[in-house]
Amino acid sequence: AEYLPTNGHKHRVLIVARDEDLGKWVAAFSGKPYYRGDFDACPNFAEYDYDAAEPLDVYVCSDECIRRHWDAFFAINSDPNQPSRPRMAIVVDAGAGN
Repeated sequence: AEYLPTNGHKHRVLIVARDEDLGKWVAAFSGKPYYRGDFDACPNFAEYDYDAAEPLDVYVCSDECIRRHWDAFFAINSDPNQPSRPRMAIVVDAGAGN
């Protein structure tokens, strides 16, 4: 995630993983200045202020967490009036063999 080229743009990355795989993702990003936790830990993630935001924000959520916040997540990523705003890249870790 930290190797995304910014070119003056801001990025939001969401990693969605099964419960049994969450630990490896949390361990990989814990302590990083851009790690924001999950959407439960950041209840205002939908109130994203592009101008005040860091160049990179990374969230790690379980599939249950994203289901709880799907409506808000979908709304912030589909606003046609905000074409210059960042979209959120999504990484889905479905687990090996699934």
